[in-house]
Amino acid sequence: MGAAALIVAAITGECALAQAPQRVTANPGAADHAVIRFSIPAQPLAPALASFGNAADLQVLYTADVARNMRTNGVQGAFSKGEALRRLLAGTGLVYRFTNASTVTIERTGSTRTAAASVPGAIPLDTIEIEGGQQAFGPVHGYVAENSSSATKMNTPIISTPASVSVVTRQQIDEQQVQSVPEALRYSAGVQPESRGAMTALDYIYARGFPVNQYQDGLRLQMSGGYALPQIDPYHLERIEVLRGPASVLYGQGDLGGTVNLVSKRPTDVPFHEVQLQFGNYKRVQTAFDFGGPIDAGKEWTYRVSGIGHKSDTQVDFAKDERISIAPALRWRPDADTSLTLLANYQHDPNVGFYNWVPGYGTVLTNPFMPGAKIPTSFNAGDPAFDRYSRTLGEIGYQFEHRFNDVFTVRQNLRYSHVDSAFDRIYASYLDADFHTLNRYAWRLRDQLNGVAVDNQLQADFATGPVRHKVLLGVDYQNTSYRQQLGYNFDPSEVPPIDIFNPVYFQSIPIPELTDKTNQTQSQLGFYAQDHIEIGKLNLLLGGRSDSAKARTDVFYLDQFIDSTPQTDRAFTGRAGAVYVFDSGIAPYVSFAQSFLPTIGVDANLAPFKPTTGTQYEAGLKFQPNGTNGFVTFSVYDLTQQNVLTPDPATGGRTSIQVGEIRSRGIELSAVASLSESLNVVASFSRMSPTVTKSSNIGLAVGSTPVGLPDMMASLWADYTIKAGPAGGVGFGAGVRYVGKSFGDDANTFSIPDATVVDAALRYDFGVNNPSLRGLQVAINASNLFDKEYVATCLNADYCAYGLRRKILGTVTYRW
Repeated sequence: MGAAALIVAAITGECALAQAPQRVTANPGAADHAVIRFSIPAQPLAPALASFGNAADLQVLYTADVARNMRTNGVQGAFSKGEALRRLLAGTGLVYRFTNASTVTIERTGSTRTAAASVPGAIPLDTIEIEGGQQAFGPVHGYVAENSSSATKMNTPIISTPASVSVVTRQQIDEQQVQSVPEALRYSAGVQPESRGAMTALDYIYARGFPVNQYQDGLRLQMSGGYALPQIDPYHLERIEVLRGPASVLYGQGDLGGTVNLVSKRPTDVPFHEVQLQFGNYKRVQTAFDFGGPIDAGKEWTYRVSGIGHKSDTQVDFAKDERISIAPALRWRPDADTSLTLLANYQHDPNVGFYNWVPGYGTVLTNPFMPGAKIPTSFNAGDPAFDRYSRTLGEIGYQFEHRFNDVFTVRQNLRYSHVDSAFDRIYASYLDADFHTLNRYAWRLRDQLNGVAVDNQLQADFATGPVRHKVLLGVDYQNTSYRQQLGYNFDPSEVPPIDIFNPVYFQSIPIPELTDKTNQTQSQLGFYAQDHIEIGKLNLLLGGRSDSAKARTDVFYLDQFIDSTPQTDRAFTGRAGAVYVFDSGIAPYVSFAQSFLPTIGVDANLAPFKPTTGTQYEAGLKFQPNGTNGFVTFSVYDLTQQNVLTPDPATGGRTSIQVGEIRSRGIELSAVASLSESLNVVASFSRMSPTVTKSSNIGLAVGSTPVGLPDMMASLWADYTIKAGPAGGVGFGAGVRYVGKSFGDDANTFSIPDATVVDAALRYDFGVNNPSLRGLQVAINASNLFDKEYVATCLNADYCAYGLRRKILGTVTYRW
């Protein structure tokens, strides 16, 4: 039979054998640790085991009833034989044991460690038996994810996807103890996650010079034009996926910087329990829990529920950060081909955190009033007697999937979301000529956002001769309803200024009346088609989409109707890409993609604005080295954004016109590796050159660089755990992040200096050397370890934001 595996079913039906050529190994253990590249797709278990035996040069023995009606999610990538078999059997409830160097036996056992231990030599699998291992939505052992769904809406190997994709895994999130989604993206190539620095109340994420769209479980997080904006806690997430560049073909309207997909924790097939207690500087106190497992013996019903609560001061005087959140999930899986997962999230933030600006004079610019003096990073330009920002988020939805046969699969994802906020703020305005008196104004806002999004998909997997196709047809719809009430007061006699070097707080400031009211509805209906074509080692990705977007904005003043602006936009977007995967693990790729984003508003002639559009050309090289669990991506891109709003010269800048164009060219290098069970490494480098190529030349000149976009970013994080010996259980990590200089105003008259900060982590697992304390771990994490003071961004000389100062967290975690 050559190298092909031979599956033999005994006439009695008692035994099946997946046979490969015999090999005698003096050391059976060494054979199991050799690293081999596997490429076994999702399929029934029996043929998958045959493929495994062929690739691993092993005999795989099991009784016929063991594999009957069993399916596997497959295994893709370079692993030891044991690790590959663990992933292949994940979710089946089966265990394996090596009986000699060339034979492995698959056996049925109970779902608990105790039952597994009853089989001599059996390897228990329940530690990874969570939704099939390396699935696009599942957990990852280590830092290296090999599959993703963000770029294709299908479970696709990243190496065969012609786009720049990276994943922040749960293990990386835990070891770095990040407290927000932007913090989790600090080590992602080309991503500028904390573009507002200490203003942590809202997530402003940029990539390749443009804003990034946030999605949760493949559906867009509904956003408003005010402060009713969702902010998902990373404790509820299994992974965070980053797709760089336009993605309108799959997702419809959106910015062209990229897509961040937040993947929620899913129900687990095995019991999982975690409780956590955390303390930190700024008087931070946090508790969290995460429970999951089967509800019934047959695992038809499984659940997951995570919750978190924290309260803390911040680096800014009087600004507090408080949250309570719970995210339950329930899955019904009546058979191997059908699943329905309910996902929900409730979050209340009594105090969202800090959101305000500080002047540039005294931060990045010399202050003439007091040369050499710096505005403290703790300076609050508002007033604690007035300021308030609270927010409530509610989400509920489901993900349904049914596989009819080996060809057709249908999916439907739906989510309803609600966000409301109460925002009162004394805002910084501008410095007087004395350079220490800061003028301010009062801002009061109440807003509410309701949204529904649904995505219907039909996937067909088939072959036409030597060509394999994964065709995806979809129809998606989203609708948002936004209500805003606004009041403001610019009277300096009622909103007194503040001295930036000698501030006086708790002043009596009248609360503005809510005079302005805006009601806005937006909807989008899209039809899309995609074909992922595999011809040997060549993968082609072709897609197209037609969208219809509608919006209506009604404006009121003192409850009197003022104006109504309807808009209807239609757009067709496409993309194409190709990647060739060599046996060496090297995969060059090229791609083209488009985006569109409706622009709400009218010009001086009351004509509605056209959608902002974008195009990207990208080429790169991916490398998944044989024998190493690692992934490297190098990319070169050219992005252009058209129909950008710029001030209208005919009206002196009081209205806007769409003559602007911005081009961004750059290179990115991203590397992630789990070099062993002990060592994980993440590294990135990006160089970017965003330029205004067309403009009305009022404020933003052709050839200038948009504000707040660093020319270079680089980062490196490494984490090492001692697995055995007297120091067994000790883990430590360190990272360095560099952000290059950027311009602080449209005219590029001053720049923001570059900054380098260091992060560190130290932890201890008590269970390594003391089995009675198994599951108990303590950790200390520090971000910006050396307390570097720096400015994160400026919009102009009056509006700047400091970066985050040192943060120390002590965490006690117990898992069982």
